[in-house]
Parts: sequence; C-alpha cells; structure tokens
Amino acid sequence: MRVKIYGPPGTGKTTTLQRTIDYTLGNSSEPPIPLPESFPTDLEPKNLAFVSFTNTAIDVIGKRTGITTRSKEAPYMRTIHGLILSVLAEHFDPVAVDNLGKLADIQAEFSMRMGYYYSKDPFEFAEGNMKFNVITRALELYLPKTGDVEEALKLIDNREDRKFALAWYRYKRQKKIMDFDDILVIGYEHLEDFYVPVEVAFIDEGQDNGPLDYILLEKGFEGAKFVFLAGDPLQSIYGFKGADPRLFVRWKADKEIILPRSYRLPKKVWLLSQSWALSLGIKGAVVRYAPSEKLGRVSRMKFIEALSYAVEQAKRGRSVLILARTNSLVKFVGNILSIEFGVAYGHLKRASYWESHLLKFIEGLQMLKLWDGVTPIKVQDTKPITGLIRKLKDKHAREVLRRWRDSRQWSLEVQAVLQRIKKNPSEYFYITDFDRQALKAYFSKARLDLTEELIIDTIHAAKGEEADVVIFLDFIPTRSEERINPEELQEKLVAYVGFTRAREELIIVPTPAIKYHPMRDFMGVRQILGVVNFHKHLLIKELVGGL
Repeated sequence: MRVKIYGPPGTGKTTTLQRTIDYTLGNSSEPPIPLPESFPTDLEPKNLAFVSFTNTAIDVIGKRTGITTRSKEAPYMRTIHGLILSVLAEHFDPVAVDNLGKLADIQAEFSMRMGYYYSKDPFEFAEGNMKFNVITRALELYLPKTGDVEEALKLIDNREDRKFALAWYRYKRQKKIMDFDDILVIGYEHLEDFYVPVEVAFIDEGQDNGPLDYILLEKGFEGAKFVFLAGDPLQSIYGFKGADPRLFVRWKADKEIILPRSYRLPKKVWLLSQSWALSLGIKGAVVRYAPSEKLGRVSRMKFIEALSYAVEQAKRGRSVLILARTNSLVKFVGNILSIEFGVAYGHLKRASYWESHLLKFIEGLQMLKLWDGVTPIKVQDTKPITGLIRKLKDKHAREVLRRWRDSRQWSLEVQAVLQRIKKNPSEYFYITDFDRQALKAYFSKARLDLTEELIIDTIHAAKGEEADVVIFLDFIPTRSEERINPEELQEKLVAYVGFTRAREELIIVPTPAIKYHPMRDFMGVRQILGVVNFHKHLLIKELVGGL
C-alpha cells in the first residue's frame, strides 16, 4: 500500500511520522492517521526504513522515537546516500568512501584550479558550489535517459558549466576519488541489486527528491508492504539540484492524507501564503488546510525601520528571524546590525561571526582585565581562551594557549605569555576594521547579546524553522541578476518557504535605495500584494465556511 502525506507548513508532519513509527513498533496504541487493519504494529526497527534529505532530519526522528539510527538496530534509517552505501556496500571502494570526509577540501582545490571560488559553507551559493550543483542536477535529470554519466554531463546547456562538469568527472577517475553524486550513480548502475528488506518504509521531505532519487527509492522499496511519502511540494526549493515539486504530486498513492491544520501560521500569514501558492499554478500542489486560531499580522516596513523593530522585539524575548535570499545579503545585514546597532546576532545551522569570534574574544579580554598578572587562572570555561587564540597574531602564543586550554594546566610559560599580552594587547591581536567598529558599537551602546533571539540567515537555511517574527527581505544584490531569476518557479517556491516561517508576524521589506550596495526586487511587494488581492475573497470564503 502506498500512502502520500501532504504536510503544509506547521501542520506537524514530523510529529505525524514519529507517531506512526511509534505505532508501527508497538509503542503507541492509536495511529495518528487512518491505517488499515493489516498494518503491522509490532515491528522491530530493523524491519523499518526512514529516508530523508539530511542527516539532521534522520537524527530528529531518531531522537523522537528513541531509535539509534544508522545502527545495527535500525540499519535503514538513513539519507538516500547512506542507504545506498549500506545496501550496496560491496560495490564501493572503501578508501574512496573514507575520503568523502575530505570532499569539501578536494572540491575547493579543484574549483580554484578551474578559476572559481568554492565555499565550505553549505548555504553559500559561491560560483564553484553552483558548478557542482549543476552536475548534480544534470545527473538527476539526464542519467535515467542516457544511462551513461559522461553522456548525461554533455547535455548541460551552458558551455562553461559543461566544461567544468566533464573536467571534474575525468579528475575523479584519474585520482580514484568519488563524490556524493557517484553514490547515486553506482546505485543506478546496480539498480537490480538495490533491495531494502523492510516491511514499512517512510520517505520524508519527498519534495526534495529528483527523478533519479525516485527511481532508486521505488526500486529499493518495491518489496515493502507499506510505503509512505511525506512532504509539501510547495516547499521544493532545491530545483537547482534537480528536485521538482511535480514529481511529488504525480507519485501514485493508494491513499492521500492531508494534515488538516497549521499550528504555526496565523490567519493573515496563511492568507498571504495560500494566495501565493495558488498563483504558482502547480496542479495538485495546493491543498486545503486551516490556519491556527491566531489572527497574526502581515505588514510592510522600510529597511532600517525593520531592523530597528527586529532588535526591539528580540530585546523583549520574541524570536526574530531575518530572511535573505543570498548569503552576501545576510553578511550585509549582519554588518549593519553590528556597526549601527551594536547588536550580536546568530545564524541557524552555523555559528555567526559574533558567536565564533567576537563574543569569545570579549570574554577573553575581560578575563585578562580581571587577572592580577600572577595568580594562576582556573579554567572553568574554555571559550575565553579560544577567543584569544583566534585573534592572536603570534604563533608561539597561540600554541601555548592551546596547550593550556586543552590540558587546563597552568604553567610559568602560560603566565609569561598572558603577561606580555596584558601589557600590550594591540601588538598581539589581529583586529580588522569591522572588528574595531563592531566592538566599539557593542560597548558604546547596550552591549546586546541577542545571538539566541535574533537570527539572520538565508531562506534555504531556514527551511523547517520558525519564529514569532519573520522579516522577509524582498530584495537581492544587483550583482545576483544573472544567477537569480525571480520569474522562475524555483524562486517563487523559495519565497513561499520564507513567508511560511512566521508564527505571529510577517514583515515584508521592499527594496531600499543604497548607493554603495545597489539592490533590486526579489519578488516585488506590488506583485505579492496583487496576488493576495486576487485570491483573498475565495480564501476568506473557505476560511469562514470551514476547511
């Protein structure tokens, strides 16, 4: 039996999957969704598969169900790449698999040779990273058609992208290395051997899969008695890697379940997001579900006014999420908050510069200031020492403090180094102009550490997240013009994900006039409001009549 679960934003998709797994294992007496009497209720974890797009999602479901994922207890609760590596282990070179841990370094070096910048930050859309994304997309789309990797790569339209892809393919063969695309390729080449011996299979975040992923999962789970596909086609934002929301919609199911109510989206945010969804024209992707009981708020604010509002709300303890389309815009906004507002902010799935460097450095300086120059310092928290190490110019001083931090053992050598630093810190620390301006603003204003309450990040990084207040920056740097086309469906889906992170309040910020940093519209406030005005009467009628 094939079951498709539509989980619109905030409707509790992950909780529904967790409770269904609990029921499958006999840990719950009631299923969260209607299931037939033949559905198993006493399986062991080894007879169950759970596949999702990221290891983070796998870990979340493991924590909620109490199952140790990626283990002998539950060998088939993995990402699709992990599942293929596990089931088809004999077809992989163990050395090449081990070297996957060094892949980011290898790709960075190769990109540099080819003349492109590559970032190890997974949410940085640098030119080198985008070249590798083009390769992934080509294999997702064309490998099932050509049956040959090189022929699939030759179908890439852009000449420079095609040249990069073929060079990488040949480089890997020469160096006998592999990347994550190769895992899917090997899975496809040995498709007949790809069989996952489970009774029940769950495929989470199905909207993020491409054609090749679906072929592999269909084959792998063809022997399962029950297969669940869960997701939201309107949150398919990895089109640059081959994902297509229509694949989720077209997946044939014996039973379709729509989770009926959002516990996140208030009525006004729901109205805007549903209007936007209807305007996209993806047949079968927009489903009927109810918003939360809250009315909520949707408003428009100028750029600096919105940042000031974000700081004030975060100071009051509300969670605030500032969303940008690009990483360069995230950095731009972060600089303004640091220098103009003196605020320390955070990121979602990575430490911000404030968290990784400046706040720890401040703690280190305060530790030095309080030290009398003689008495041994007892190490209770290593963060202040790490803060000093990251800013030290002198290699010997860094090494001494590292040994002290790791061993927590005071020595005369540590004392001598700290005495020299305390006497003349300006000679020992590397302070950038940004550091100087940010620290000056931090100390001259309210010393606001809002790294927990005020988060700035890209919309892609925010997928699956939520906040009381979401500030949607509806503009992008002008230099992104070639890479980002707001008219493409892919970008409109990204906007949808941004809108639907708000629990209480959504603020849309139109394009500001900044001479030294020219911007252009992302979606355009007029277009967004026009879409709402076009669809709101129908949606309000549905809302009043009950969904």
